Amino acid sequence: MKEGLKIKAVALRHKGYSIKEVAKKMDITQSTVSLWFRHVRLSKSAQARLDAHSRRGSLRGVAANRRNRLAVLLKIRAKARRDFAHLGWKKSEMKLACALLFWAEGNKDSSLIGFTNSDPQMMAVFVNLLRGSFDIDESKFRILVHLHEYHDDLKQRRFWSKVTGIGLKQFSKSYIKPHTGKNKRKNYPGCASLRYYDHRIAVELASIYNIIGKKFRRVA
Repeated sequence: MKEGLKIKAVALRHKGYSIKEVAKKMDITQSTVSLWFRHVRLSKSAQARLDAHSRRGSLRGVAANRRNRLAVLLKIRAKARRDFAHLGWKKSEMKLACALLFWAEGNKDSSLIGFTNSDPQMMAVFVNLLRGSFDIDESKFRILVHLHEYHDDLKQRRFWSKVTGIGLKQFSKSYIKPHTGKNKRKNYPGCASLRYYDHRIAVELASIYNIIGKKFRRVA
């Protein structure tokens, strides 16, 4: 009876069935099937069928992994919304967030507030946190945009003006960086350098992030 099963299994193998398929179809362990197939040579058509089956399996595995990752991401995002969407963003909370962003990406010159970034969202968040945290004189804002030769200067200044809510009259002449032509970054908006001239706010932001630093740092 075992020999009869082996003959049927080998026949399926010659048709291009995988070890797993045969084992499942005939209710035999994969180790037994693998042993039976040790000396089986496949025709081109059988090998093609086996390769196609393997590719389909790989694609199914990739799709399953993608679904699993998406499910995990959705759970994480839902938790983040539950934990933080309720925040009322009082002035003190906005100051704290503004100070931490300034600590990470801002300049450390206490005579002014400088913030340079190529991420439009980060720039918009910082400038709006600054507005929400302090009594801002809008006329003190200045922006310098760093661009490559392939950029449309006016288009990109208008873009950053919309992002920051700062008028074009407060933009300095753009700095055009030489471009080698090797790497043209698609959809790269350039880099905006924001300046706000008020040393008192700069000192206050630095004081806030230094308080945080002293509270949470670990000294070796």
